[in-house]
Amino acid sequence: MIVKTAQGRFRVRVKDRGVVVADRTFGRWNDAQAWEADRKPQVAAGRPAPASAGRTTLADVFVSWACIRPAQVQPRTWQSDQSAWTTHLHPRFGSAQVGSITTLAVHDFAADLRATHSLGTVHRVIASLIALMEFAFDHHYIETSPARIRLNLQRDTRPHYVTLDPSELMAVWALQRKDSRYADVTLFLALTGLRWAEFTALRPCDIHATAAGGPMAHIARSIVRARGEGPPIVTSTKTDADRMVPLPRLAAGIADNWARGKDHRALLVPGPDGGPLRGSTFRRQVHWTQSTPSGFRIHDLRHTCATNLLKNGADILGVQGILGHASAETTLRYYGHITGSEHLRTAMDHYEAPLAQWDLPQDIDPNPAPRGSRVPALGADSGPRTPAKYHPETGEEGGNNQQ
Repeated sequence: MIVKTAQGRFRVRVKDRGVVVADRTFGRWNDAQAWEADRKPQVAAGRPAPASAGRTTLADVFVSWACIRPAQVQPRTWQSDQSAWTTHLHPRFGSAQVGSITTLAVHDFAADLRATHSLGTVHRVIASLIALMEFAFDHHYIETSPARIRLNLQRDTRPHYVTLDPSELMAVWALQRKDSRYADVTLFLALTGLRWAEFTALRPCDIHATAAGGPMAHIARSIVRARGEGPPIVTSTKTDADRMVPLPRLAAGIADNWARGKDHRALLVPGPDGGPLRGSTFRRQVHWTQSTPSGFRIHDLRHTCATNLLKNGADILGVQGILGHASAETTLRYYGHITGSEHLRTAMDHYEAPLAQWDLPQDIDPNPAPRGSRVPALGADSGPRTPAKYHPETGEEGGNNQQ
């Protein structure tokens, strides 16, 4: 029901079984009518949120959400949710009443976050906020979720990672090998592009010798820890999909050394304590900070693999399969800047290489001069030339002086 107040405004009251469950005043009739039309279906579906529920702080909603969220998602996703809440969401919205958080507030928050963080970080934090607000909506704290927004944020123009070219990679490997047997892990990760959690879950039975594709690694599981600590948890891969990764000869040799004498169900590369190898232990063993460029991370070995593959003519779909991305769009987002004209030239050179053994006809020059540099030779007695004119009827060029 919409009634006009003494002040000339329009008050909307939506009732459920004779009880007012929604009450709001607008300055324009059209706004009041639209709001009423939106609320009536919610009332009919039993969706109206009591006004008192909207006064619950987001921190209290998070406590309830934390009781069910871990059972709904992968451990790494819940770990990301916890990190987003502690670092970003709680300081900004923790004390706010959940019903007072608006779409504009979420947009402002995303823009502020983008000013100091990468686009990937912003999307991860907003994804956690969306999941939390959807929980609030489903449990009748709020009538609509303000976090259902479309982010229009400037994309990163440069990749936020460091890579090694082949010579730099071999130099790092040689330096690390002086100190630790774990140095082979560096080279193996850079050649295969595996995620750390996938690598630590490898077993000797995952290494296969195939007739057609050569040695392959079957990637079927990951080992993760909550916030990097606690007991290891064996779970599926990040995309919940198995894949076969071809092993270069050097990586296959390293894997063979690791597997020799081990039970086929044991860990391929255990830590010093016999359990899954921790990233911190690995970095300490190989003197990571002293042997790698400044800011270089273990995950950058994965970026190194993808970058070197693409620079040497691999196609995006092939690299997507090796890395285990859910879609080629993800691969392009990280490495699209590599697949430019230089990449295409490398691919064409690889394609043309087998053709070089054939004798070409004399009228074909495989190394022609650029068209713009073909300047006709002028005689010693020639003077200034008259610019040529193009004749559209004949398709020929000629000077001003007709012979």
